[in-house]
Amino acid sequence: MALKRQKRLRTSEMTKIRHHMEKLCIAPKDVVAIEKDIEQLWSLLETTLEVLDELCIVYLEKGEEKNREAAMEEAQSLESEIQAAIEKAHEAIKS
Repeated sequence: MALKRQKRLRTSEMTKIRHHMEKLCIAPKDVVAIEKDIEQLWSLLETTLEVLDELCIVYLEKGEEKNREAAMEEAQSLESEIQAAIEKAHEAIKS
């Protein structure tokens, strides 16, 4: 399914950027690079959440309640994870 492939690609890309940003936050701090990673993460998160919403709709139409719930939980988890990473990056920039 194309949506699942898109979700995997976006999630993998977010993980790579998050790890890169976390390395940048250690020291010395490259504020411009960290801010760029933050922007990329927000953009990817938005796109990934849209894909997960589309998957939820497909699962709902097919009556696949467990898959729909799993996609919803994944969306919430991703959003929390990325927001936490971005908050840490903002804190690193301030210090």
